[in-house]
Amino acid sequence: MPSLESLDYSKDGKWLAYVSYPDGILWRSRADGSDRLQLTYPPIMASAPQWSPDGTQIAFTRIRIGEPWQIVVVPADGGTPQSVFPEARNQSSPAWSGDGQSLIFGRLPWLESGRNLPVRLEKVDLQSHKLSEIAGSEDMLKPSVSPDGKYLSAVHTAAAEQLSIYDFGSAKWSRLSSTTGYRPAWTRDSSALYLINREGELQRYRSATGKLESVAKMPDRMPSFGLANQSLQGLAFLSMGLDGAPLVARDQGSSQIYAIKWQN
Repeated sequence: MPSLESLDYSKDGKWLAYVSYPDGILWRSRADGSDRLQLTYPPIMASAPQWSPDGTQIAFTRIRIGEPWQIVVVPADGGTPQSVFPEARNQSSPAWSGDGQSLIFGRLPWLESGRNLPVRLEKVDLQSHKLSEIAGSEDMLKPSVSPDGKYLSAVHTAAAEQLSIYDFGSAKWSRLSSTTGYRPAWTRDSSALYLINREGELQRYRSATGKLESVAKMPDRMPSFGLANQSLQGLAFLSMGLDGAPLVARDQGSSQIYAIKWQN
């Protein structure tokens, strides 16, 4: 398996979508790595792929120099990626609705400095292409919908990046005390949400109890929560493996300092 920026398994666990690092190319393969298919090509870079509930499409953030970041969808068997709501604003972190008929995405305020535009979660209907706001999601980003479609998690841009959970049934938000720079990940059975807080601790929120608990301390050489990681989502993803264990990126690179002597 090559170095990865982000990944996601299909709902049936048979397929994998991932973005290779550092070239930012989106690939699709079977869970064991066979039948690999390249889905994007330079100069496009991809981020945060998400399988549709029926396993026929993959949504991701399209990054292209000189253009706003956009949420696009590509057929899992290959094809031309299509923007779901073309606009001049920057979009990020697609999350499928439970029925697969809509996509929820966030904004990137640090890429829109000086424009004083609202930051909230948006929902786009893939049939009508109409856009609607998620009520109460002001100053939130990095949405993640539970596989059963009952809950939505999101991170606040203010309040030290606290995490909130939205219950679609009651249409109410609940704010957790924990903070995170990652996009939290739901378990495949929707019973829990995993996150890594800013102190490097792996935590688990259980939807049945509404409680947050500590799971483990993350190892050294985890990526930092600097601005570049937050905006690119690179080397800072959190996902769930087929065995129910959280998957995170680990930086195994090294840095060197060089001196250059110029000669006339």
